[in-house]
Amino acid sequence: MDQNNPARKPIAKWGFGMAPLSDTMRKRYDNAVRRLILFLRAEIIASEVELNTVSELKGMFNRSLRKDQWDWFTVYERLGHPPRGEMHYFVSKLANLRISLRDRDVESVERIRNDLFSSTLLHYLDCWWNIEVQQKDVQHGWLYITFYERPTQPPKDRDDYPYCSRES
Repeated sequence: MDQNNPARKPIAKWGFGMAPLSDTMRKRYDNAVRRLILFLRAEIIASEVELNTVSELKGMFNRSLRKDQWDWFTVYERLGHPPRGEMHYFVSKLANLRISLRDRDVESVERIRNDLFSSTLLHYLDCWWNIEVQQKDVQHGWLYITFYERPTQPPKDRDDYPYCSRES
C-alpha cells in the first residue's frame, strides 16, 4: 500500500452495514425494484425482465439476510425491515424466477409471478420508494452501544480521563 498516493480515496467511517448507498448501487437497486414491481403487476411481460435485474433484487434480500456487506442495514431499512422468513422465501422464489426466465419456461414464470404477487414482496418493494413514510410510522428504533476498553491503571491526572472536561 502506498500511503503517499494522492489518487487513493479515503475510506468512510460508517458503522458496518450502515454505509450509504453509492450512486452506482442506488441506481442498480432502484432499477431492480422498479422493473420487478412492473413485472409483478403485469405491466411488463416476462421477456422484458432482465436476468441481472432479478439477481440484483435477490442480492438485496441476501445481503439483508447475511448482514455481510457495508450497506446491508441501509438496504434492509429501505426495504421496510422484512422478517427473515419472508426474505428467505423471496430469495428462493427469485432464484427460481431467474432460472425459469433463463429457460423461457412460461408456465413456471407465471406461477412464480403469481406466488410473489400474492406474497408481501410488493409491500416491501413499495417501501423502497417510501422511506420518509417509514420513518414517520416507526414506533420503535435501534439502539447502538459502543464500548471502549478500560485502562488497567487509573489515570494519574484528570486530563487523562477520556470524557472529562478540562474546564472548571
